Parts: sequence; structure tokens; C-alpha cells
Amino acid sequence: MKYHVCCIAACIALLPAGAACGGDPAPRQAEAAPNAPPSSPARAPAVPAGLARVEFHVKGMTCAGCEVGTRGVLKKVEGVRDAGASYPTSSAWAVYDPAKASPDEMMAAIRQLGYEPAVVHGGSPAPPAS
Repeated sequence: MKYHVCCIAACIALLPAGAACGGDPAPRQAEAAPNAPPSSPARAPAVPAGLARVEFHVKGMTCAGCEVGTRGVLKKVEGVRDAGASYPTSSAWAVYDPAKASPDEMMAAIRQLGYEPAVVHGGSPAPPAS
């Protein structure tokens, strides 16, 4: 199994002594983690006017360290205002200024960690407030 640098560092910091990481991931839960993209518009946070929200499927995350690393690289993309990731749902999301960032730039950042991202929803600016 391929280990990502972000996995190793985060697992060392986050997991209790003796806990398994990466090679033998815990079974995935049906419910989403707290940072997971909302599954319904009712749970989706409001996106401020002029900003956009994009959600990604991220293939290759194997542990909570992957989640931490993915969220971190998204937040480092200039123009990203907020971001999150979820290992249990293999997903990530970002709220960003489309004048400064694009889903392609965010996917490139995620790819540098060794994962395979794909846009599953969003990427369009929020309509102006009325």
C-alpha cells in the first residue's frame, strides 16, 4: 500500500499509541464526518454572494491524515476562504472567490498529495443577494 507523507505525519499526531493507520484502515461509516460536504442543501452552509462552493470526490484517501492534508492544501490555494475534507466519504469541499481561484487549481493541489480528485458538484458563483 502507498503511504502519503501527510498520512504518516497526521497519524503520528492524531492516533492513539498502537492504533493502525493506512495499511489497515478502519471500516468506513455510513454517516459523514463533521467536515464532510453536506449531503443535502438544507445542511449546506450559505455561500456569501460572489463566492462559489465546489465539492470533490477524492480517490486515494486512506486515513484521517489524508483528510487533514487535503483540507490543508485546499486552504493554501489563494482565493479559498474555507475548506474541509472527509476520509469516511472520500470527499472534500471549498468555498472560494472565483476571481482568484478555480476548481482546476484546487484539484492540482490535491493531486500533489497523490490523490485523484474529481468535481462532483458546484463551481459556480453564488447569485447576488437580493
